[in-house]
Amino acid sequence: MAKHHSNKLTVILVNMGGPETLEEIKPFLINLFNDPDIIDIPGGRLFRPLLARWIVYRRLPEVTENFTLIGGGSPLLRISRDQARALQQALEDEFDQVQVRLAMRYSKPFTEEALRDLPEDHQVVVLPLYPQFSTTTTGSSFKELIRVASQNGHNPDQFIWIRDYHDHPAFVAAWVRLIQETLKRMPPDLRQKAPMLFSAHGVPVKVIEHGDPYQDQVEKGVRRIVEQLGVSNPVHITYQSKVGRAEWLEPATEDMLVQLGRAGESAVVMVPISFVSEHSETLYELDILLKDVAREAGIQHYYRVPTFNARKEYIQTLKQVVMEHVQ
Repeated sequence: MAKHHSNKLTVILVNMGGPETLEEIKPFLINLFNDPDIIDIPGGRLFRPLLARWIVYRRLPEVTENFTLIGGGSPLLRISRDQARALQQALEDEFDQVQVRLAMRYSKPFTEEALRDLPEDHQVVVLPLYPQFSTTTTGSSFKELIRVASQNGHNPDQFIWIRDYHDHPAFVAAWVRLIQETLKRMPPDLRQKAPMLFSAHGVPVKVIEHGDPYQDQVEKGVRRIVEQLGVSNPVHITYQSKVGRAEWLEPATEDMLVQLGRAGESAVVMVPISFVSEHSETLYELDILLKDVAREAGIQHYYRVPTFNARKEYIQTLKQVVMEHVQ
């Protein structure tokens, strides 16, 4: 295949990261709750480290137990590495030299590592593994990249920053295929009437009120997917993974399952709309915790659409998004 570019490219994939072992849970959580984009409090510089340690002290036993149930760690890093490798292969047709690196926000490989020995003559593209933009995820990773790059003599203004691809046609089509595969496994009577819950990671309402586009992007993406799916099933957008007492986006996935069970529904289709890789939010929350909630509410048939991981449709989406920004 002819290469369109004589140029050289480094893609930096950004994601949250995750503890690969039970020992890594504590440092991961401390890094997470120490992030000003996650916990924004007055006098944060002084109090956040203390607050982070207190939250971790409170939550560590429960989180450790949850990770034990999914095999003792998060597969997120392994899957992200697979995605990076597959994307690099897909881009090798287009560039003379290409590297795809990972910059995890709260676990290794950290941003410093991703920027180490960056080839001078490479164009740098920053690509989030978060399809929807939020200041709490992509925004936080971008800030960290800008900080580390500036400290290490790079000019972040020369990087190409990809903010989101929540409603990109290739992304929408990839979801449609994945959802159709799950629908095909269902008995015809359920397939046509089971409510579909597009469950996204929640964020505090305050974040949205400050202008964060996350909720809009989730809704817009779901609208496109449902249009292309062409199904008549009831569709609900719900939010999971709430932490703390603040008001978070609603309806909560858990509450919606209870409501549907009470209304006599016997089946649901769960779509992890804001996640592209399997990790604790899908393997523990969706597959264990929320499945139990559904069962107890009287929903016997619980179908969960998988995430993409390194599936070809997702890798091609990422490739297309990169190519559109580079050209």
